[in-house]
Amino acid sequence: MTKLKTFMVVLGAQLVMVNVAMAATGTITDVKGLIGFVCQLVGYFFWFIMSLSALMILYAAYTYVTAGDDTEKTSKARKIITYAAVGVAVALLATVFPQLVNSIFSTPASGISSNC
Repeated sequence: MTKLKTFMVVLGAQLVMVNVAMAATGTITDVKGLIGFVCQLVGYFFWFIMSLSALMILYAAYTYVTAGDDTEKTSKARKIITYAAVGVAVALLATVFPQLVNSIFSTPASGISSNC
């Protein structure tokens, strides 16, 4: 049941971020507007994942410090830190991905060159 609650909280937070991004960009009427929207959405995603990873690392540190001689708790803390590191890697890749797609599909003749 706790996994379902966690999933619902994360899903709700992501929906809020999408609504904020849509309100900030307004209506998407052209390719530049779409690129701007995607860049803004990736920015929100990046900071959300980085904040969540920082909280996970703090929780893992607390678990590790309070574990004492309990190998199960230290193993749990190490797994949490590993998952947080994967989250940081995903967030960093998410910021690079739009720039990579932009560099592949933008040409000087098209006039579509937007940096996130």
